[in-house]
Amino acid sequence: MNRVNAFKGTQKNSVTMPLVAVLTNPLSSANKKRLPEIRRIIDKSLNVIHFEMNTIADIGEGLALFARAQPSMLIINGGDGTVGMVLQALLYRNPFKIVPPIAILPGGKTNMTGADLGLIGSPTKILNKLLKLVHSKDISANIVTRHMIEVDLGDGKCARVGTFFGAAGIVQSVLWCRNNIYPRKWPQFIAHFVTFGVLLGASANLVLKDQIADGENMDIYIQGGGRLSGRYSALSCTTLDELVLGAKPYANFGSGGLRFGCVSQGGANMLRAIIGLITGRFSKGHIKGVQVRRSDMIRIKTAGHVMLDGEILKVMPNIPIILKGDKNLSFVSFIK
Repeated sequence: MNRVNAFKGTQKNSVTMPLVAVLTNPLSSANKKRLPEIRRIIDKSLNVIHFEMNTIADIGEGLALFARAQPSMLIINGGDGTVGMVLQALLYRNPFKIVPPIAILPGGKTNMTGADLGLIGSPTKILNKLLKLVHSKDISANIVTRHMIEVDLGDGKCARVGTFFGAAGIVQSVLWCRNNIYPRKWPQFIAHFVTFGVLLGASANLVLKDQIADGENMDIYIQGGGRLSGRYSALSCTTLDELVLGAKPYANFGSGGLRFGCVSQGGANMLRAIIGLITGRFSKGHIKGVQVRRSDMIRIKTAGHVMLDGEILKVMPNIPIILKGDKNLSFVSFIK
């Protein structure tokens, strides 16, 4: 049986306080230690309704409950997989007449979406900050819109939804980081910095070339941006303004919800790309071996695994992946 808190409503100065809905996946690894404190914060808060899933399939039930209550904010408490499934449900099985702004408690390994929105730090501190925000003032100044990436793997299933897609060296370096860096319990900033350095070293044939930067053959069609074909060391597509370590591996020009960038195989190309990221030239284009575009639809044919918001996805043989970026949702942001 799903756990729903005993909702406590109240009025403040004869004005009804805004309702906050919290959707929690207790099975998420991120909640193994923090959930008791999350529950304590919610239990002592007014006008907060909390739904805890038994399985990931309960997302629809939780959202339907929230839709009847019409909350002013929807908080997702879970890992990267949970967030992706909730975003998918909101795009394809949305029970809300008007989808409330979404807030994400940081729980995944990379947390790029949360970081892009300024939701960084202890999940309990972020939860308290969100509750204070929604109960103290008009939150419209803290609302931003983000396009979603819809990833159709051609497997007959509903498109996956997220904000960051990666392939080739991006996937390989993430897997290497999970196997070799995360077990050391280093701070995320240091883990990402070391992984970034290893990716550069692998590209220059100094370390782990065969594991990380060997590259993958890809055929890429970018709507409004032409075709690309070759072997690429790294490929990324995002709808966020900023990635880990402040990287912006995409074009700042053109139009379209998808921000795309790829680097052709070769240590010199990767070195130029990384220098471009550091100096800000990457997003302006015109770097040898680097391609950047913006579009609302991209089709990619590759034999390797791909990644969406930290989730590694298996590619169907000889079937292209289709990315779309023409839909959006509203999020709570603390970025000024």
